[in-house]
Amino acid sequence: MAVAVGHKSTNTNAIHTGASSLTLAHDCTGDTDLIVVVTFANTQGSVTSITYAGNAMTLIANPSVSGQIGIYVYHLASPPTGSNNISASFSGASQGSGLNGISFSGSNSVGANTTTTGSSFSGSSPVALTRTLNTGDMLLGIVADNSGGGAPTSSDTLQWGNADGNWMDNGGATATGSGSVSIHFSSTRSANYAMCAVPIIAAASAVTHSLGTLGVGA
Repeated sequence: MAVAVGHKSTNTNAIHTGASSLTLAHDCTGDTDLIVVVTFANTQGSVTSITYAGNAMTLIANPSVSGQIGIYVYHLASPPTGSNNISASFSGASQGSGLNGISFSGSNSVGANTTTTGSSFSGSSPVALTRTLNTGDMLLGIVADNSGGGAPTSSDTLQWGNADGNWMDNGGATATGSGSVSIHFSSTRSANYAMCAVPIIAAASAVTHSLGTLGVGA
């Protein structure tokens, strides 16, 4: 079974709130993996915990430019079904914060992610993050910048995009394929940015890898 995007949720009102915590309702009916993304702009704060339906989620990536921009990516396998709350707690200021959830069906794990950061995000030179996928896997890419101009390019499938026009953009996109697969992001302005790409591994792909380790006649 190939990975498919299930449900998405976003808290657009979270942008530029300076809140110490945020809550977002998210439906995981029929989904097998949940990714939650928190983004900060111009902040000295940090995420202290994220839960879904009271279940602690695991931090899997945290690319950041100190005091400028940061992304926190959390994962939960086999999330409780139905509509439940994502609860995020912060320490310090959360200026320009955004909270997004995306869940998937047909998956059973996430692969090793890759991240990058920079201080000069130019629209004339899109930045790409590349991972190796098997057939049926999906690549989730995430971007945040502190100029209000960053976005996925048209070569990938946009899943969400938030902007306040001044402090921050944050966006998510997906791509599929086998072999080397890339997610691309660009900006209309020069800006500090952080990016992350997370492979969402298909259940069938994981089984194939497992069977491949068995010897004939074992």
